[in-house]
Amino acid sequence: MSKFFLSIVGFLSFSTLSFAQAGSIDTDFGSNGTTTFIPQPLLNKAYGIALQPDQKILIAGYALSGSANVFELARLMPNGTPDSAFGTDGLVQMLVGSDAVCYAIALQPDGKILLAGGASSASNGSKDFTLLRFLPNGSLDSTFSGDGIQTISFGIGDDIARAVILQPDEHILIAGTSTNGNNSLMAIARVKPNGTPDATFSGDGKNTLAIGTIFTNAYAMALLSDGKIMLAGAAKFGMSDDIALARFLPSGAADVTFGISGHIVTDLGSDADSGNAITIQDDGKMLVVGITGATRDFALLRYLPNGTLDPNFANQGHVLTDFAGSDDYANAVLLQSDGKILVGGYAYNGSLPDFAMARYLSDGTIDPNFGLNGLVTTDFSNGYDYGFPMAIQLDGKLLQAGYSYSNGHTAFAVARYISGLDVGLLDPSASNTAFISPNPVHQTAIFEFGITQPGVFTLSLSDVHGQQVQTFFRAKQFETGRQSESLLFSSNLPAGWYLLQLNGEGHQWTIKILKD
Repeated sequence: MSKFFLSIVGFLSFSTLSFAQAGSIDTDFGSNGTTTFIPQPLLNKAYGIALQPDQKILIAGYALSGSANVFELARLMPNGTPDSAFGTDGLVQMLVGSDAVCYAIALQPDGKILLAGGASSASNGSKDFTLLRFLPNGSLDSTFSGDGIQTISFGIGDDIARAVILQPDEHILIAGTSTNGNNSLMAIARVKPNGTPDATFSGDGKNTLAIGTIFTNAYAMALLSDGKIMLAGAAKFGMSDDIALARFLPSGAADVTFGISGHIVTDLGSDADSGNAITIQDDGKMLVVGITGATRDFALLRYLPNGTLDPNFANQGHVLTDFAGSDDYANAVLLQSDGKILVGGYAYNGSLPDFAMARYLSDGTIDPNFGLNGLVTTDFSNGYDYGFPMAIQLDGKLLQAGYSYSNGHTAFAVARYISGLDVGLLDPSASNTAFISPNPVHQTAIFEFGITQPGVFTLSLSDVHGQQVQTFFRAKQFETGRQSESLLFSSNLPAGWYLLQLNGEGHQWTIKILKD
């Protein structure tokens, strides 16, 4: 019977995380905290990031290769250097159709990699939803849909996927926008683990939803604990864009119990409101980020599970953040294990965009202990730096990816930051230890720990991206001494690596576990 041990002491004697300013650049990564790489001479844009269990970093996007755009996938070592064992010198490119874009990535428990976007078909020249699956070494998986590629058409116009999620049963959800004539709709589809369309989903494997009077676009997707599916995006009414949320049943039908016929719209008072990313708290509340305002500010909103804004969050459910006066775009949101909220994107520093992040406390107020008054910006090379996806490593460090343009070249760009999160001290010789048994975990396990003074503790489980997936107990009082808790892991959890996190008395301690 294997056991993973964890010291429960009030300091991290081995780590510098406790002493570095949260939000500061991690100089151990790449070249002084950042890395850029230019696989193609002119154009390389990154929109997706995923972390493998070994902490290698997958970056997804697209590139202009010759006269056509291609899907592009890169893998970095944990220190930010290209992984020469992946593809060709750390890079994989795939020509699909005559014009391709890639916006999303998902990692399967078996190490296979999913990329989603759109590519033009030979028949009519319009883009279709396009889903690719790669083996862990970067080669195309020929067992997926016969050739590693699946395309889905919703109509006569462009259909572009912006998000991909692997369900617990390994069915794959992809969502985005379908354009039909002068209108667009939110679009969602599901394919089986072998890559073929799932006809049990909405009757033919796909569904669409119109919300706005002109355009309705989906930019992000999240899976709820009950299997329902949330989409976030924007809907246009006349000259005004509003934030739009839609909820679908596991069957693929719109959930008519949510808002009006399955959707809700939020107008923040500008002509350009948009929901660009979404994540779900373990209490079912939804965090949505995007843009608003005539000069474009970060917008962070929290919704109750029924779709109404949470009146106990920030300013009646939302908070706006201005970096330097104009053009601040929030494109990603992460929930830290301590309840703090990270929002990432890019912000103009007056004339040029830089990577940008803001961190908020759980009630929506800005975190003054992060960066400069809660804000962080990163300039790669005095060029145009556009930040998009983020991820949290197992050691608590933050990654942000995107692309950087300077000197006539657009390159994949990645930066790493110190979060200030305490992620634990593995020390089996300490007198006050914690362990989980068995490890790997199947369904049940025993968690034992010792504390030196009474306190209130919360025990939760997060995936390798930092997203909380289960809470075992919250704000539970314990007395001094040895404690033992029986844990029942959700049957919907896919196999893979997770972090079991015990929080209490101002500290966090973590055990890395494997779910079989």
